[in-house]
Amino acid sequence: MSAANGSAMQVDSSEGKGKGKAVEPTTQEVNMEEDDSSSDEDVEAAPVGKD
Repeated sequence: MSAANGSAMQVDSSEGKGKGKAVEPTTQEVNMEEDDSSSDEDVEAAPVGKD
């Protein structure tokens, strides 16, 4: 995965930094989806923390 990202980054840099930025939002969207899953666990941990 790292290798693929590196290659894509190099191409983006060569093509234009603008393209590289477009790839960043995509990664954030994926992180948001993962955060949703983590939220479920957070909810369970929230009560314990409140105690």
